Amino acid sequence: MEPTIPGPDGFLLSPNDPVHDAQLRLNEYLLGEEQRNPALTAFDVAIWRKLRKHQLVDQVRAVLERLAFTRKRPLLICSIRTAIP
Repeated sequence: MEPTIPGPDGFLLSPNDPVHDAQLRLNEYLLGEEQRNPALTAFDVAIWRKLRKHQLVDQVRAVLERLAFTRKRPLLICSIRTAIP
């Protein structure tokens, strides 16, 4: 059994997740947003425009899973945000 990988929001990403690739894309997006300076860099939608229809469905499912996860664990998200300089 492969180990689970924690995302930047604390979500545990399992290699057996049916939307594993979408969760990885979401991890990359979240990490990029933490590092992006909104005053200097515009939001890049290119990664989302390149998705095929079935990938888009998986991406929406991954986002909804993350929203449900963060709703159950708001203290974890608050602690992560306050830990970032």
